[in-house]
Amino acid sequence: MNRQSWGYPLFFCILFTGLIGAIECGKKVEPSREGKAVSEIGIKVINGTGVRRLAWTIAWDMVNKGFNVFGTGDINQSYQKTVVVDLKDKEGNNARTVALALGTERRFLGIFPKEKLIPAIEVKIDSSCYVDVLLILGEDYSCFFPSVRPIY
Repeated sequence: MNRQSWGYPLFFCILFTGLIGAIECGKKVEPSREGKAVSEIGIKVINGTGVRRLAWTIAWDMVNKGFNVFGTGDINQSYQKTVVVDLKDKEGNNARTVALALGTERRFLGIFPKEKLIPAIEVKIDSSCYVDVLLILGEDYSCFFPSVRPIY
């Protein structure tokens, strides 16, 4: 092969690498300053993925980042998407604050911000529950917690 024939494979290799970067989740966005601070919202982390000890691992990561986590648990149902459920506020402000704090920016070609990605938000009022918000981890948890590796 001569020098000129290396140009096309190299070009496609660089293009492919850029496209892979476009799919990955990137930089964290700042939490919302409206309403309560994240440290004032009680959170329980629920594992909806089937990955062993994932809720516990994520909970410790969240505590280290300033979240107020009260407990962990597992659920038998499998979730595709991560969901933040507000148990106390009819407007869903607690869940919105947590979701925005967990949000990431999806990047195009690994560089340019494309869209903000936040967990889904639901409201299910339960006055008997001791926490404000349930964070139910779905299969997409690694977008919101890229540094967390499950314990096998």
